[in-house]
Amino acid sequence: KITVTANGYLPKSIDISPSRRRPLRITLEKGGQGHIEGIVTHQGIPINSGQSRVSIIYNGISIKSVETDKEGRYSFHGIPDQPVTLKAALFPEDGKSVYLSRTVVTEPGQTLYQDISFDVDDNAHIEGIVLYGNQAPKAALVFATVVLPDGDELLYIAEAHGDGIYSISHIPVGTYEIGPRWIQLPDGSYLEP
Repeated sequence: KITVTANGYLPKSIDISPSRRRPLRITLEKGGQGHIEGIVTHQGIPINSGQSRVSIIYNGISIKSVETDKEGRYSFHGIPDQPVTLKAALFPEDGKSVYLSRTVVTEPGQTLYQDISFDVDDNAHIEGIVLYGNQAPKAALVFATVVLPDGDELLYIAEAHGDGIYSISHIPVGTYEIGPRWIQLPDGSYLEP
């Protein structure tokens, strides 16, 4: 499978057979005319450069991505006039990344204002242990995902080290899907469940 991208056009993924010997003709669709802009905040304060990144996902492919500026602002132009996922990442100093995703639709030639706030009711805490068989792995990366009442999805990432214990604090109350992204086994090899 390959993905073809070009500035101003929508990406396209194509399955290719290894036995194919003829050139393949690929037609890309022109990008849209929509605009999206907004401010990313955490605890009421704009998130500055280096601590947040915002991306546009179209058909599962990231087509645009920017860091917020020093006032927490982001802006995109030429967005498809179809549903896209707006995904913001927060990289706090404690090293536990948080991602917020929401589906949006732009209108041709119009600006859609989408402020993103990581200010959620954050009184909950999750902790646990990652085991492989009956032993702790050398390391693991754990995710926890929850859908908020407004439809936004939050994804938290935490690391577990030699004891397999992970902890995610200051998160909203809700029903979470939790699992490992990858596990480093005691022999140093990696397993992606």
